[in-house]
Amino acid sequence: MENVENAKGLVAQVTGDVIAVDSEGVERVLTSNAQVAPGDMVIVPPNGELTLDLGNGKTETLPSETAAVLQQDPETGEFVLVIQTQGAEDADLAAIQQAILAGQDPTEVLEETAAGSAPPGRSGFSDFRTVDRTAEEVIAQAGFDTSANNYVPDPYVQDEEEFVEAPVIDNAPSIVVTANDFTEDSGVAIGDVAGTYVTSDVDGDAVTVSFTMPSVHYALISDQVVLTQAGVDAINAGEALDSIELTVTQDNDASLFGNGSDIP
Repeated sequence: MENVENAKGLVAQVTGDVIAVDSEGVERVLTSNAQVAPGDMVIVPPNGELTLDLGNGKTETLPSETAAVLQQDPETGEFVLVIQTQGAEDADLAAIQQAILAGQDPTEVLEETAAGSAPPGRSGFSDFRTVDRTAEEVIAQAGFDTSANNYVPDPYVQDEEEFVEAPVIDNAPSIVVTANDFTEDSGVAIGDVAGTYVTSDVDGDAVTVSFTMPSVHYALISDQVVLTQAGVDAINAGEALDSIELTVTQDNDASLFGNGSDIP
């Protein structure tokens, strides 16, 4: 039991130059395992933090820029940290010391020097505040509401990346050529079909077919490759016909085309 009592008011963890001011107005820098007595005011600087052991396995942490007074319930002996103000970075220690020595409420000094800070709490057991004990249990709060339900987006800040549509890709057309075979002196004539072709464009664009390499053996008539007189003569003479080489070009973009060929 003695060890538990001695642990009350001990500094469990401290970050930064946390100051304690006692009832005589004497200030000291708190270190780990330092003792904070009832009536001491604790001032946590910017970027500082203090965790205090209140006994019975209870600890409480003060965030940066906070001032609080350690008080003890005269009936139960329980220790409690009473938050006096937030935004205490501008607190005047000399003024606080003078207020304590003069018997003045030091939180009034904090209210004057901590610009924009919320008014100090009025609960707890101190020499300069009298309250009625109701046995009501509450959770110590430092005034920092972290509820997600209260989040309101800033209308002037746009964190979302601007949506960029994917570029439309126009595919080139393609062509497949199929040549017909001929036999010498088989009665071939001008206009006989020497080859056919099939075009394809996945985007449905209009296309035009033309010879890649023009040949005297062929002509393009009604979407077919037909024999000319020169082609008929070459067949009857037992000569080889030229390769049928065709190009399909997209009408609205000449840079998009495809080639195909076949040999009779």
